[in-house]
Amino acid sequence: MKVKQKYGIQITKPWSNEMYEHNDKVAKLIKIDLFNTLKVLYRSNPTKDELNEFVSAIGGIRYGDGYNVDDLYDEIYQQIVDTPNYILNDEYDYLIDKGYIEKPKYEFIGYDN
Repeated sequence: MKVKQKYGIQITKPWSNEMYEHNDKVAKLIKIDLFNTLKVLYRSNPTKDELNEFVSAIGGIRYGDGYNVDDLYDEIYQQIVDTPNYILNDEYDYLIDKGYIEKPKYEFIGYDN
């Protein structure tokens, strides 16, 4: 039986600690890019619609009329902090296509195996 590996990490089910650690590092890199994108977007005096488009790419949510731009910044910041790895994996290609993140050197492992 052939053993699957990626980045020198054996792909196992259930996941190994090494797989979790790798995916946490990838998520951290993606979140740094998302924080930077949020900062650049916020400094450009965005509309609520522009901020909603950005946050919906992260987790599919949108904020209603009760929020101003400053509130949205705080909420989106927290949304980035709280976004689990599997959501980042699911939205990975879309985030790159929209230009919200650069393609990281490493990708998540174990989700498609």
